[in-house]
Amino acid sequence: MPGRGVLPDDHAHHAGAIGSSGHQSAAETLDEADVVVAFGISRRGASAFDLPGDHHLIQVDHDLGRLANASRAGLPLHGTARHTAQALTERLGAAASPGGEHLGFARARHARYLATRRRRSRIPTRPSRPIRPSALAMELADRFAGGGPAPLVTVDVGLTTLWIYRYLTGRQDFVWTSSFATMGFAVPAAAALAPGADRPVLTAVGDGGLAVTLSELGTLADLDLPVTVVVFDNGRLGAIRFEQEIMGWPEYGSALHNGDLAEAARAYGLAAERVTTMAGLRNALRVARVARRPYLIDVVCDDNEIPAPAQRRPAAAQIIGYALALGREAARAARPGGAQR
Repeated sequence: MPGRGVLPDDHAHHAGAIGSSGHQSAAETLDEADVVVAFGISRRGASAFDLPGDHHLIQVDHDLGRLANASRAGLPLHGTARHTAQALTERLGAAASPGGEHLGFARARHARYLATRRRRSRIPTRPSRPIRPSALAMELADRFAGGGPAPLVTVDVGLTTLWIYRYLTGRQDFVWTSSFATMGFAVPAAAALAPGADRPVLTAVGDGGLAVTLSELGTLADLDLPVTVVVFDNGRLGAIRFEQEIMGWPEYGSALHNGDLAEAARAYGLAAERVTTMAGLRNALRVARVARRPYLIDVVCDDNEIPAPAQRRPAAAQIIGYALALGREAARAARPGGAQR
């Protein structure tokens, strides 16, 4: 995940983001690969369970501890990414020059990525429903596209990570947490980076993550720098909910009672807007781009968009568990006083 954005999305050999939160085109590429050279991946991120396919894995890392735990790596190499890549290229020499078959494979994978990178769930959503998180992320990609320096994007933890990782394509530099556990990271990270940034700073955070470090909005107000905070406000801890459901358990205790987060931001001294429609979102993003001060956009999102994995289909156990959870939730709601949020 930390490598997202290192290779431009429009590079001819870019096949998408790997991992279950990434793109199906990347998963298909790994399935067809003979050899994979991985730079700096961690056990949490990919080395053990997130690289599908029957390939030979060469893992490169400057951290001997990570290499010692790289149980799947057929060839662990100790060194920095730059120096190791240079050394491999020099040793391969003419053999590294791709022929027509290899170039065709790379181009086909890139074309597949371009065709599917904006593909969302096929489950229809009524127009009256709130904004889909995937649509929000794609709108951010469209609004921050074009000329000028690439925006710096700080990303929080939770389902927001998936929506941004998969759907915020284009030219951006991302700042992620080092582990999928540190909720509340994105706003203080923006406060730390904004004073030295010579480009737009965008913060993507869920309502749960914002609640963890809500007081840092006051830090942004004190700095008075142009940071745009976009809140994926689905009214719950979405990752916790879906983890419960794919294991067959009905949702329990994941709901949040947020109130109007734009009003909360104004109390800290920020300009802010609460939006419930795509037209309102586009207008708020236009205002934020020219505000030249901290601006928070509280985007009311659909809490039912499924964060489907990048692979072609979820595991059978997950499908059965999800169906079982929905049945249990329906039975609970049918009982007097049994509704649970």
